[in-house]
Amino acid sequence: MRYKFAKTFSPKQKNNGNWQDQDFYDEKFNFLPKVLLIILASVVAIITLGTIINIATRDTAIGSNYRHSDPEPQKVIKNSKKTDQSVDAYTAMGQLRINTKGAEENTPGALLVVSPWFTYPSADTALFEELQQKERQEKSLITNYFSRFTKEDLLARGEATVKTDIVELINSQLVMGKVRAVYFDQYTFFE
Repeated sequence: MRYKFAKTFSPKQKNNGNWQDQDFYDEKFNFLPKVLLIILASVVAIITLGTIINIATRDTAIGSNYRHSDPEPQKVIKNSKKTDQSVDAYTAMGQLRINTKGAEENTPGALLVVSPWFTYPSADTALFEELQQKERQEKSLITNYFSRFTKEDLLARGEATVKTDIVELINSQLVMGKVRAVYFDQYTFFE
């Protein structure tokens, strides 16, 4: 079957006004699908080769820079009830936006967004009330802690050390009891 619309591209007409019977489309445009296929195959090959080279020359494992999220408060409470040391969660701190120390003097640091929450002994209402009353002081302690370090310092210290330091800071200000652990719903640096 011949393409009728392709015949309109034929530059020659017969003397009777009819178009010449030639395969203009087949002759001139047959190479187009082949060229497009070659271009597509080249792009796929380049992307695949680039990915393989990137994975092979990478210094760290894939996903090693991603933070593993802390468990949800409900899960921590539920798991603690299976043990003798059941806990409740104090989650009213909300999200804190903190500027870390700059790498050099008079340079801005990175923005750290952190959402801390604490666990404390279950049914300790006196400690819960103290945590509520001292919430501003706790936020100030956390903000001051993070603003003393650069982003690189905090990453080098590690999240476990940071959590231990914050628990010690918070507990040093509490009178009615002690928090057991701090968790972060969010712990993200922005530059």
